[in-house]
Amino acid sequence: MCNFFFMMRRLLLILIAVMLSEHPAFQVMAFISLSELTIIYIIYYRPYEDRKTNYNEIFNESCILATSYTLFIFTDYVNDFSFREIMGYCIIGCILLNFGVNLLIQVISSFKSLKLVFRRLLSHPRCRKRS
Repeated sequence: MCNFFFMMRRLLLILIAVMLSEHPAFQVMAFISLSELTIIYIIYYRPYEDRKTNYNEIFNESCILATSYTLFIFTDYVNDFSFREIMGYCIIGCILLNFGVNLLIQVISSFKSLKLVFRRLLSHPRCRKRS
């Protein structure tokens, strides 16, 4: 069920981008709605077995949602280019924050796995000193 939901979400994102290309404000509204529904789905159904993975997905989707809210600035409704530039830097900051958090999670996970591997190797009978 989880894979089906996320595949349908991706298909909807593609359809929204293609079908609403002439209406950027509606595109942004649809992206925001889809992102909000995804967060609600993850919170309610907890599709992943690991609690940390669910929290990570909520964080990732929240970053996408925050970025989607700023996309209204880049439609024809806002003509202030200096404000657009500032919001562009905000989007870059949000993406870098997301990248940094996910990278940190992967590094911590890798170190935990390496720690377990070394413990198993050191506890192996061949690695023990013979008396």
